[in-house]
Amino acid sequence: DDVDATPATPAAAENALVTWAAGKVGPEKPLFVYLADHGFVDKFCLDGCGNGVSITPAQLNGWLTQLETTTGVDQVTVVLEACLSGSFISRTDPTDLNSLSKPGRVIITSTSDATNAYASAQGAYFSDAFFSCIADSLDLNSCFQEARAAVATTGVNQAPQMDDNGDALFTNGDGTVAQTRFVTRFFASLRPHITSSGTIEQSGVTRTLFATVEEGAQKIDVVWAAVYPPSFTEPIDAVDNPTLNLAVPTVKLEDSDGNGRYEFTYVNGFTEPETEEAHYRLVFYAQDKNAIHAVPKGDFGGGMRNIYLPIVSK
Repeated sequence: DDVDATPATPAAAENALVTWAAGKVGPEKPLFVYLADHGFVDKFCLDGCGNGVSITPAQLNGWLTQLETTTGVDQVTVVLEACLSGSFISRTDPTDLNSLSKPGRVIITSTSDATNAYASAQGAYFSDAFFSCIADSLDLNSCFQEARAAVATTGVNQAPQMDDNGDALFTNGDGTVAQTRFVTRFFASLRPHITSSGTIEQSGVTRTLFATVEEGAQKIDVVWAAVYPPSFTEPIDAVDNPTLNLAVPTVKLEDSDGNGRYEFTYVNGFTEPETEEAHYRLVFYAQDKNAIHAVPKGDFGGGMRNIYLPIVSK
């Protein structure tokens, strides 16, 4: 159904879940909800962030509960991409309804209830990786872990959360249900793959960044690198004014020979002194024509590696 022209209001969200989805879900007919926008503690912004134009965990939980009761849908998954979105999982006591946590639901948030979620060069760090993995027909737990690892490359405190056992906590006990759930199992995207990457020093402050990328099912659209200087620190913002951009230099690499090797010479881009404790960090990214991302490859001072959790060289 075409819902692009529907205003993003709490009433429209309620109607979509309680009425529109009711004829499409049921036992063994799962519901998947993805919401992306600004967020605050216990608040997801729709048509703004004020009262009446945003939604709370209690509201969303109530709509989902009504849908579960009327349809019998027994597989509900909600993914929230927003600052402080972990507040839609956490609760103070088991009787608190201001949480989406419930047995039978998989709740995934791009960060915790105390940290921001950040935008990437092409979207959002968590969602970029999560949905690229989903397109490969992997399960929800695998894709959550992959996206969590991609977020970790930034070096900030963004902390993705998942609850699939109904205890309103993200712990080692979560993941058992999520690993049995898939968004699609009909195709694999054949994602692009960064086979090698690194830098070649041209002078003390100029280096050539390179990445060799293998195409997947689609042509490569863009290859880029984020350059984190030794002085990088996470932006410090008031809770009511979160910064979504990390504001680190991002450079586009070009394949001038058409051989899959992308390069960019960053002139005077490495001017800060480096020590064993503080050095430049590089993270390389590749995206195809369908906006599917390769697993990022990062340099953390000990050589290039693909990024997974736990971090391993591969």
